[in-house]
Formats: sequence, structure tokens, C-alpha cells
Amino acid sequence: MSLILIATALSGLLATKVLLLLNVKEMLVRYPLAVIFSYLVFFVLIKIWLWYVSFSASGRENSTVENVLDAIGDVPVDFPSGGGGSFGFGGGSSGGGGASASFDEVGGSIIDTSSEMLS
Repeated sequence: MSLILIATALSGLLATKVLLLLNVKEMLVRYPLAVIFSYLVFFVLIKIWLWYVSFSASGRENSTVENVLDAIGDVPVDFPSGGGGSFGFGGGSSGGGGASASFDEVGGSIIDTSSEMLS
């Protein structure tokens, strides 16, 4: 596919060079003609590529890519569990991190709200 893209760009460049050799100096004329030419080259190359793909696929029952994908699908995959410590999801065993404690049970007050501080 990248060869098609490169050939399309080179065909536009070639068309521009040929038009310059034919003494077409105006860019307003030369540029659209080069774009149209490279667009037609792109469609011809896509047509050739589609013909090649359909011809090669009809000649064989299974392609190599299909055989490889089928072989990969039959391979049993067993990922190692790590073997080390026991790790599991679900919150851990830290006891909640103090989320169930009440702030009213604290022995002293952090902020002194006595009237002496206000005066």
C-alpha cells in the first residue's frame, strides 16, 4: 500500500516535470493537471492491486495468513501467576484506614474556641 502512495506522488511530480518541458509555465494550469494525472494513476494502481489480491486468493483455498492465524488460535495460553506473594484485588486488609472512626471521640480539641482568643 505504501508503494501505491509513493508511486502516486512520483507520478504527480513526473507530470509536473513533463508539463514544464512542454512549456506550460502557469501554475494555475499545471498544478490541476498534475493532480488529475496522479489521481488517475492512483485509481489504476488500486485496480491492479485489487485484481492481484482477488486473483491470488481465488487460486488457493487457504492463504498463508489464514493458516498462521488458525495455528495461533490453537495454541493454549497459560500466563504465570507470579508465584511470589499473594496479591489480590478487593481493598486489602488494612482495616479501612480509619474511615470508621469518629472525630468526636478525640480527647482534645484542635481549635481553641474560647472567648479569650476573640478579644
